[in-house]
Amino acid sequence: MIINDLIIKQAQNNPHKLFCNIDNQSISYLLFNDYVEQMQIIIRSAVKSEIKIGLNFNKKIFLLSSIIACNREKTIPVVLPSLENHVPNFDYKKASGFDFELNDN
Repeated sequence: MIINDLIIKQAQNNPHKLFCNIDNQSISYLLFNDYVEQMQIIIRSAVKSEIKIGLNFNKKIFLLSSIIACNREKTIPVVLPSLENHVPNFDYKKASGFDFELNDN
C-alpha cells in the first residue's frame, strides 16, 4: 500500500496555505516542501543504501524537514539531543548505530 505524501499534495494544490509556525515564522506547504526536498538532495548525495541517519539540528525547521526527508528516502532518522543536552562522555553514534550525521553545528 502506498501512502500519499500530503505535504507534496498540499504544496501543489494549496502552496501558500499555512503548514506550521516554527520559531515565530509562518511556514507554507510550499516552503516546507522546499526544505524537505533540499534535505532529500543531501541525503541522496551521501547515502547509498537504507541506513540510519543521525539528525543533530538546532533549528527546528531543519529537524522536522529532515525527518520527512528521511521518510521519503526510506532511511531511518535518529534524532540526537541538542549539544547543550548531550550527556558528557556518551557516544551517541555508537549507542544508536547511525551511519551518517546531518547537522547545522
